[in-house]
Amino acid sequence: MKKRRLFRGRRRPPPQRRKRRGQRNWLETQYALHLDRRKAAGEILWWRFEPFTLRIGAGARYTPDFAVQLPDGVIELHETKGHWREAARVRIKVAADLYPFRFLCVKARTSKRKIAGIRHYKIEEWLYEEIGEETVGSETVGSETVGSD
Repeated sequence: MKKRRLFRGRRRPPPQRRKRRGQRNWLETQYALHLDRRKAAGEILWWRFEPFTLRIGAGARYTPDFAVQLPDGVIELHETKGHWREAARVRIKVAADLYPFRFLCVKARTSKRKIAGIRHYKIEEWLYEEIGEETVGSETVGSETVGSD
């Protein structure tokens, strides 16, 4: 009996799934580890992943990736991004105008190399951009190699 092919030609990649609420991607997982190290060093009091959702308009909502409380009591909302889409940039700017939190965009500067055919990523430093202001700062973290398929 002949096997039936589902589709012809090149094999289609699996459809990309959106992550469910409370589920972290690779960058968010690495940033959570970084926040744990900052908490152990006493630089922050606590942090939570996707702690709440802010209403920013009729039918529009924004859920920050992390809420971080500093020792002086200030609460910052951190958004981790590998790549900024315009819609995400607009949402966070609107939220920054409406709510009394300090909003930060966090990006990782990474290096990658192949070991035995597997890509390994290393976070060189975390880059912070305050939303609503034009200040950009960076913080260097220790070297950590993470394997990826």
